[in-house]
Amino acid sequence: MTPPLPNPPETAAAQQADLTSIRAIVTDLETALNTADTELMSTHFAANAIVIEATGTVLSGRAALRERYQRGFAAELRGMHARYTLTEPIFVRPDVALVYQRAHAVDAAGEPLELDHTMITSYVLVNEEGRWWIRARQDTLAST
Repeated sequence: MTPPLPNPPETAAAQQADLTSIRAIVTDLETALNTADTELMSTHFAANAIVIEATGTVLSGRAALRERYQRGFAAELRGMHARYTLTEPIFVRPDVALVYQRAHAVDAAGEPLELDHTMITSYVLVNEEGRWWIRARQDTLAST
């Protein structure tokens, strides 16, 4: 079997820029959760995004997500904080990436909380017209 050829420099540089953009999106989501920022939480979702929450609730579209986060930050998400750990994105194609993130509960000072579960989130991101968008997200509760 022939080993894969290294990426040409322009491809490697473009992929590094994509990785930086994708990491920034997940960082924004973490910041949004920790500051209860509805706009920041929904801004990176595609207009036709689909989200499946850990409860099985399916949300379609950025407007529905914005409304959900607004309600959530006033209720069950109020005061919630987390630290996100991101895996390296997997590029299915140059314009489609899979990302897995684990959310660890923390207090307002960022100190870990001892819980019996964590949240694993799977994202499908698409690059349209030079910008990465979250097209799909699924949350799964997992034992720690």
